[in-house]
Amino acid sequence: IEVSEEQIVVGAGSEYLAGLVIQLLGRDKIYGIENPGYPKISKIFSEQGAKILPLPLDEQGLSLEGCDVLPDVLHITPAHHFPLGITMPAGRRWELLFKIGQNHGYIIEDDYDSEFRYKGQIVPTLYEMDSNGRVIYLSTFAKLLAPSMRISFMILPPDLLKLYKERLSFYACTVPVFEQLTLAAFIEKGYFERHINRMKKIYRKRRDAVFSAFENSELRHYTEIGGGEAGLHLLLHVRMNIEESELIRRAKEEGVRISGLNGYFLNGYEKNSKISTPCLLLGLTGIDEEKIGQSLKALERAWLPSR
Repeated sequence: IEVSEEQIVVGAGSEYLAGLVIQLLGRDKIYGIENPGYPKISKIFSEQGAKILPLPLDEQGLSLEGCDVLPDVLHITPAHHFPLGITMPAGRRWELLFKIGQNHGYIIEDDYDSEFRYKGQIVPTLYEMDSNGRVIYLSTFAKLLAPSMRISFMILPPDLLKLYKERLSFYACTVPVFEQLTLAAFIEKGYFERHINRMKKIYRKRRDAVFSAFENSELRHYTEIGGGEAGLHLLLHVRMNIEESELIRRAKEEGVRISGLNGYFLNGYEKNSKISTPCLLLGLTGIDEEKIGQSLKALERAWLPSR
């Protein structure tokens, strides 16, 4: 993305920047969000007084098909949906740009971890595709470097930049200058690119180790892993007559911490959701490769009746 440096607004975390966007665009707008999606987004919008509109996803990502009222602002994660792992194809991106543009609305493109793609081509960002100044690009270094690295940024289209300067330029930057200069030097000297390449190899290796472990486990007859093309987590679909909450509870008793997809829906699994079986999230960031086999044995004891 080629932009002028003044279009880039730096802030301490994506949540803080999302709050600024609401102040910029207005609390009287309807904010469309992915359902399932990142839980904090709906809370941030709601606490700021904005009306939220949960929108369903299909195999191509968020869909406005059959939507009675178009949102004024759309928050999406097109490069790698969280938590379903969907990469939105170009056709759906053009469709959303057209419909939101017709409605004179805006799209917040949350590109939180697109650097971690292990296969397939990277689809151009919505910001690149947009020619009408309708996309706000949002990204963070928390996923790329460390959770404690509370440095995020958003890129505003020219018209919104003008409005931002008029309304919100009195805000002081929430990221210390020293941290910004350190990160800038880290990028300029090539360390950041080398770090990303190194971490991609590590996460790819962990992902492959998890796939291999399940293939050699008794659980292979009852589970299916998805979402391995990109990102920092996998999806584990469980074909057992056991509720998701019970699977999580039993795993915890065996010392395995795991979360379920149900918690990422605003009201649990939606009726229009195509997810009919329990689905669990397997994070790649905290996995100890040497203990993957032990963890699988623990899940076998937790879930399989004969264990």
